[in-house]
Amino acid sequence: MGTGGGLVVIDFSARGNSAYFRHDGWSGQEPDRVWGIGPRCVLRVPLQTSGVAFVLEVELGPCHAPPEIAGQIVRLRVNGAAIGWARLDAQAMIRCEIDTSIANRDGTQDIEFEFPGFYQPKMLGPSNDSRPLSAWFSFARLYTTDMFRPGPHFPASHPDIPVIGLHPPLAEPEPARTTAAPEVYTFGTAGKGETFLRDGWRHDGDSLNAAAALAQIALPAPVTTGPCMLRLDVWPPAGAEEGQDIILTLDRIVIGQLNLAEPATWVVPLPRELLPERGGDLNLGFLSSALRVAGEPGDAAPGFRLERISIVPRPASLPAPSVARDGHAAPATVARWFQSDDAAALPAATEAALGMDVVTLARGFESLGTTAEFGVAQRNLGLEVVNFFRFCDIPLPGLLRALSDDLRAATDPARARGRR
Repeated sequence: MGTGGGLVVIDFSARGNSAYFRHDGWSGQEPDRVWGIGPRCVLRVPLQTSGVAFVLEVELGPCHAPPEIAGQIVRLRVNGAAIGWARLDAQAMIRCEIDTSIANRDGTQDIEFEFPGFYQPKMLGPSNDSRPLSAWFSFARLYTTDMFRPGPHFPASHPDIPVIGLHPPLAEPEPARTTAAPEVYTFGTAGKGETFLRDGWRHDGDSLNAAAALAQIALPAPVTTGPCMLRLDVWPPAGAEEGQDIILTLDRIVIGQLNLAEPATWVVPLPRELLPERGGDLNLGFLSSALRVAGEPGDAAPGFRLERISIVPRPASLPAPSVARDGHAAPATVARWFQSDDAAALPAATEAALGMDVVTLARGFESLGTTAEFGVAQRNLGLEVVNFFRFCDIPLPGLLRALSDDLRAATDPARARGRR
C-alpha cells in the first residue's frame, strides 16, 4: 500500500494487500484476482482528502460467457452517493473523479460496486462453480487531485486494456401512482406474441415450449417511461421430475436466475440501463443447461412452456431495490400492501389481491434467496422444505455436523423457530 499523502493502492493478487480493504461481498483470494460475489461488493479505504477531490481508478473484468452472456452492468457509489454506471463487456479500467462534497471527512471512504447481472456459472453448465459471480478485480487506486496535475498519470496494467468513464447516474423516476394497464403478450398458436419469437422455440399442440439451450424473444420496448418489471407465466416440462434452472437475460446481461419446478409466475425487475429507447426491442434470452442445442444427436430434454409475458409498470407499493448503509443488505423489495390488515384476515386479503393463497406464494420463495432462511420461513408455515440446503454456503464438514446434530432440533418446533 502506498500512502504518500493522498494515495492508496490496492492489489487484489495473492501477494497483494486487498484483504485489508475488502468489506462486504467478496470471494476468497485467487492467484491473480478476487471476485465480487452477489449484487454488491464494498471497499473501505482510509484516505484523508483534506478538502480536495480524489480520483478512483479500478481495473476489473466481468463474469461472462460469450456470446450468450456478454458482460455486466456496474454501478458505482461512494459513501452512499450514486456516481455513475458503465456496461462492462471485457476487462477495463474505470476512472472517475469524486467531488469533495461526497468524501467522508473522517478519512474513511466506502466504495460500493453494484452488479445487477451477477449469476452462478454452474447454472450454465458444465461448470461446478456455484458462487454468484459478478466481476473480478485486479487493482484499485485512490489519490487526491492535489498530488497530480493536470490529472491522472497512471496507466492500465496492459496497453490494450481500455480506460473508460462512467455514464451519469440515472435519475430515479417516480413509480406509477395509478394502476396502468400492462403490455401483455400471450403465446401459443393463437397468441398475440407469436410475431416476436426468435430462435429456440417449438409449438407442441397449442402451447409454446423452449426447444434449445438458448430461446430468444424480441419484444417492443415498454411504452412507460418509468421503472417497470417483467411478469412471466411459465410451466415446467411435461413429465419433469425435478426443477429446471433457467437464466433470463436482457441484451445478453443476466436479469434473473430461476428454478422452475411447478407452474409459476416470475416477476423480474428490468434494469433501466438496459432499456432501449421507444421503438427499440427488449431482446430477451432464456438459457437452460438442461436443454440440448437443437440439431445435436440424441434426444432433446423437454423445455419449459411459456404462456404469457407482461411488461408491468412498477407500482408505488414496490420501491426500488436498496442496500442498507450499515453494511448489511436491505430487503430487495419491501411491499407496503396489507400492512393495515388484521392478522386473522391477512391470508384471505392476500389471496383476493394476488390470486394465490399464502402457502402457494411461500412455496415459491425458496428460489429467491441465497441462504436457508426461506426454508425456515416455509417450515414455520407448515410446508415441506425440499430444498432446505440448496442455497447454503457451507463447507461439507459443517453440513455433516448440521445433519448429525443441529437438525435434532427439527423435532421440537419451538427450538427450530429459534434457530437462525
